[in-house]
Amino acid sequence: MLGAALNTLDGFSTTAYTTTSFSRAHRPGDHHGFDGAGDRAEHGGPEYPEFDGTGEPRAVVRHDFKAEVSPDLDSHGKILRITPLKPFKYSKGAKGYGYLFVVTNGLRSTGGEAAVPDDLYANSKAAPSCSVLPPGTAQGICALVKGQLFLAGLVGINANDVVVSWSYTTQSVDDTFEALAATVGPQALAAQLVPGAKSPLGAADLFVGTLQVPYYSKVPANANDRSILSSFWLSATPPPATLFRTPRLRTS
Repeated sequence: MLGAALNTLDGFSTTAYTTTSFSRAHRPGDHHGFDGAGDRAEHGGPEYPEFDGTGEPRAVVRHDFKAEVSPDLDSHGKILRITPLKPFKYSKGAKGYGYLFVVTNGLRSTGGEAAVPDDLYANSKAAPSCSVLPPGTAQGICALVKGQLFLAGLVGINANDVVVSWSYTTQSVDDTFEALAATVGPQALAAQLVPGAKSPLGAADLFVGTLQVPYYSKVPANANDRSILSSFWLSATPPPATLFRTPRLRTS
């Protein structure tokens, strides 16, 4: 249910941090080797024909992002936070840009133990084919994991060392503004002087007027329809199908 809701989003922020958690506190000094490989959403490998496998890494630790123990009080040293140091590339039109995050066993606990994958991730890595796993969630996660490990291999990361990986496609920026510019034109604002009214310091006359603004949320069924309070902006037309042709870079 959560995945379905998240997949209605245009994409993830180009500047917000992302996190993953572990069962034990980890050593801050291990984060220098954190791998963050950013690739175009259409990249991939032979098992996934929609990828062409020609991507180049885009994100470099300390240059494009930083990895650290989360400073949140309830982190207890167990949460890894990755924060962009400059905005990631944003998606535009039918071209979605996805960023892949990979953590290896170079990350260690404060006691010196190397990080290991959880059972679900380990089973996905070990499976010779996703079809040998139970249908449904297990096979879906397996497909994501194997696609991500292939991409990681393109930039020299050994799949045997990977303990967790995840990815997201960034949100579009220009698309929204271009759509608004094309559909919402300038309009006159009728304003009238308020006789005798002055600003608090008496430095300006006061005018009053009205302005009509576009409405993008759902149309309420009646005057008491509260569902609009929990709805989100719906486009008049769906996004290009090609924007989502790579499910391994969508939230699952």
